[in-house]
Amino acid sequence: MNLHITLEKDDFLNYQLFTASKSPSVKKTMQKYQIHIPIAYVILATLVIVLDNIATGVVFLAVGVLWYFFSIRWLKKKYYKHYDKFVKERFANRFGEEGKITVEGEQIVSEDSSGESKVNLDALEEINETGSHFFIKLKTGESFIFPKEQVQDDDSFSAFIQTLKTKYHIRHNQELQWSWK
Repeated sequence: MNLHITLEKDDFLNYQLFTASKSPSVKKTMQKYQIHIPIAYVILATLVIVLDNIATGVVFLAVGVLWYFFSIRWLKKKYYKHYDKFVKERFANRFGEEGKITVEGEQIVSEDSSGESKVNLDALEEINETGSHFFIKLKTGESFIFPKEQVQDDDSFSAFIQTLKTKYHIRHNQELQWSWK
């Protein structure tokens, strides 16, 4: 396999958002925002109503209900802005730069203007496929990003993915409908 890949800001951003959506700590934070805070408001509303301040109790109850329905949307926007800023700061010098990825024997060789790196195929952990990308994750946590529009017509890439699944028993997660909403 011999590919020439050019990554843009959206490729890096999609990778960061996909990774965040699978992170246990991000999931826990979202659950905390959606469940725990509204429960606190409902408990506070109950206490205030018991103390004969019905109007204030209803306000606390309304805030709890609104928080439950809108906090996830707000939090996702916050994460999006965070990762957008992170990608612009960290990867801006790599936007639009062509890289070459080849498979030589039992290694993936990645070359760009910063140099060359080699990764053993048995150091790969999983293949994550979305509607627009393949993210091939290493056991160290990093990933190779392959935009589908640049590899979908490449038979050698399809054969490479199949080899990873069969010969190296690498898990292939398909989430073709995934999007950061």
